Amino acid sequence: MDEQKIVNEQDLSKFVGEQLEKCKRDAYELQAYLNISYFLGKQWIKTDRASNRLVEPPAEPWQVRFVANKVQPIVRTELAKMTKNKFVMYVNPATTDNNDIRSARVAEKVVEFLEYELGLQAKDRDNISWGLCTGLSFMKPYWNPSKGRKFNDGTGKMIHEGDADCCVVPFFELKFDTSCSTWEDVKWVCHDKVRTV
Repeated sequence: MDEQKIVNEQDLSKFVGEQLEKCKRDAYELQAYLNISYFLGKQWIKTDRASNRLVEPPAEPWQVRFVANKVQPIVRTELAKMTKNKFVMYVNPATTDNNDIRSARVAEKVVEFLEYELGLQAKDRDNISWGLCTGLSFMKPYWNPSKGRKFNDGTGKMIHEGDADCCVVPFFELKFDTSCSTWEDVKWVCHDKVRTV
């Protein structure tokens, strides 16, 4: 039996901070911002590697900056191709046992219910759009404690029972181990998002 190491909160936050410091992806983020700018029709910008920013060089007084956005139609065409058919989710039984087969059927019904309950088709479009523009995007399932039915906790306070939820995690909110060359070798991933407390 494995022994679990008990870690205090300060050590854990220090470890997470160190891991996030190792995550250097400035060049990737700059390229992703450039891709989004091109998608939005801002083709007259350049990358300044010294300051790690996108800059718009000043135009000459006689210069007219014509914008012919060829990126947006391509991205929208690819998005339409990828979403024209509904994604089919299914659950494979672990074995050929009748109990596993019945469990897989029940799990498929749960997945089908959650697909409509969570609005996964709209989230899929959003996820694919981020992926086409930045090169990377994820869908993150999680337990949302502020969803679900309300009930009395015994002290007169009404609380939610919680429910499954999911969100799209764009490239800019995702931090991961950049020292690895394949996703199978990545040891940690962090969803880094500012939230109100």
